[in-house]
Amino acid sequence: MGDTRNIVIGLLVFVIIAAFPVWYTLTVGTAGERPELEMPVFDPLSESIVPVDSLVCVEEREYMLGHHMDILDDWRDAVVRDGEKTYTSRSNGRTFEMSLTRTCLSCHANREAFCGRCHDYADVDPYCWDCHVDQEG
Repeated sequence: MGDTRNIVIGLLVFVIIAAFPVWYTLTVGTAGERPELEMPVFDPLSESIVPVDSLVCVEEREYMLGHHMDILDDWRDAVVRDGEKTYTSRSNGRTFEMSLTRTCLSCHANREAFCGRCHDYADVDPYCWDCHVDQEG
């Protein structure tokens, strides 16, 4: 009977700790606004200035939002370990050079206005820039 009090206190502490994320989100925490990204206006395939909606990326926009880091990791492994240099897009069948600098940064040239805003919002610190330099810097 003496342990009942300790068990009840322990359960209350557990419920408070387990429910903290929910209560925090409801009272204080709110999702910040998604960052406004500076989209590219140069299509390296046509080598001319084009409207943003006609740009061709290595994959579809929705896929790139969630999987660009996977593509870049795959590219790194394929280039460094296997000596491959070309990537064939799953979505449009075009081929691209597997190069962060020459492929991705040719359109997304302003790293801070594109990559940086999203990475700051998501609170991630990619190590791409340990080896690669952006074209503006």
